[in-house]
Amino acid sequence: MTRAYRRWAEAENAIVCEMTAAGVAITEIAKRLGRTSQSVESQKRKLGLCVSPQKLPPAIVETVIDRFESGDTKTRIAADLAISLSSVSRVILNAGAVNRRSVSCMRRNPPQPGTIALHEMRREGLSIAEISRRTGADRRSITNAILRVERQIAAREIAA
Repeated sequence: MTRAYRRWAEAENAIVCEMTAAGVAITEIAKRLGRTSQSVESQKRKLGLCVSPQKLPPAIVETVIDRFESGDTKTRIAADLAISLSSVSRVILNAGAVNRRSVSCMRRNPPQPGTIALHEMRREGLSIAEISRRTGADRRSITNAILRVERQIAAREIAA
């Protein structure tokens, strides 16, 4: 039975604090408490155990990028810095950071032709809004597709 939409008990808050301090992933905490990952992440923010992605200090952002590029996993970075996994992922995506693991993954899964076409449209100077109007795709999908192609290009440069 899940505890979705129910108030958080003090005992649950204590478990979240203990497991976060031990570096346990949000998904594992959620399973233990019978909550969703999003609920646990939200509660961690309320308890001051992690920071919203929009409010990360520049020093933390740089640390995330450096550690990811040196080979640390996103989960370990999130646990060590006491920030959410989604914050780590967003920082990495926005920075276009690449590590050896992502290079090998991108070799196995190259970008699709449509994704490359979106990147080319952006390089031609079209705005995200204009690309969205022309293709019918939503802006977030377009932005993420363009960032994926840029990461692929960076990965190729690293591999070369």
